[in-house]
Amino acid sequence: MTPIRFISTSTIRAAVSPNELTRRIALTPWDLQMLLVDHVRKGLLFFKATPSQEEELQGNSVIDHLKTSLSRTLDMFCPLAGRLVLVENNDDKTSSFFVDCNNLGDQFVHAVVDDVTVADILDPIYVPHIVNSFFLMNSVLNYDGTSKPLLAVQATELDDGIFISCTLSHCVVDGSSFWHFFNTWSEISRGNNIDPTSQSAPIFQRCYFDGIIDFPLLNLKKWIIVASFPNKVCFSFSFSLMASDSTNNTQSQTAHSVPSSSAAMADESANNPFFHPTNENLGLILTSQPLTGPEKYMSRARSVFLVLSARNKFGFVNGSIPEPNPSSPLFNS
Repeated sequence: MTPIRFISTSTIRAAVSPNELTRRIALTPWDLQMLLVDHVRKGLLFFKATPSQEEELQGNSVIDHLKTSLSRTLDMFCPLAGRLVLVENNDDKTSSFFVDCNNLGDQFVHAVVDDVTVADILDPIYVPHIVNSFFLMNSVLNYDGTSKPLLAVQATELDDGIFISCTLSHCVVDGSSFWHFFNTWSEISRGNNIDPTSQSAPIFQRCYFDGIIDFPLLNLKKWIIVASFPNKVCFSFSFSLMASDSTNNTQSQTAHSVPSSSAAMADESANNPFFHPTNENLGLILTSQPLTGPEKYMSRARSVFLVLSARNKFGFVNGSIPEPNPSSPLFNS
């Protein structure tokens, strides 16, 4: 595939200045936990606009239309156009973070990649490597929001489509609020007039923490955990491995002892971090320790650590399990 070409870079600001009541937004304990991890990255792939759809743009290009509608969307999601601010308190040697809705703007990049079609992205079993270049701020941590945009959008034109990617600070949005933002942008882009007072608007106030948490949170070491994450996580669902496990179960039911070679195979599989037992599924509850407030975080984190360690899986969290060699059958599993 041909390399990507970057056409232009723009700064998109909200069309309306933010309300002074929401100019400064304190970070919650859950927000602070995200300071040292990566951003939220989501991308959507569309076919190119038809001639009739382009006529509806009234002479504007698709890229200009996306910029204009994004600016209007930021009127409702003003924190995304701001920056993180670190406050150092020299008196008591503490520090705190908050989001300054200063409307410094977000990054918008227009890119083009030749000789790549929608089918080239969708047809392969595994995501093509070129898709990584469709996203901005790779390997940038949420902490860098003090100097970098909290939202970066890249619109990459293909031969017959367009890929729109969003990279957002995880300190400011989660999965639900991201789709709230993107669906609102989609509505505005389609020409639907959205009245912020007539639908569910994002909530920026921290009044629901009154009497529970005092803002700003000053003891950052209490809330921030340094963690490293691998670039890729691989799980092996080998049919031969499951067949071997099934055979071992049958033998254990029909005999008092299992042949040593089969027992060794079962033990080796169980100790392999890429092994996924057949009795585990996505609905499995890892721990019964409830997360009822910030004061319960450490106890729950300890419970999750013990459960994942017992299953030989915590290495996927801290990056200690290395990525398999490209020649290994586990590499594409």
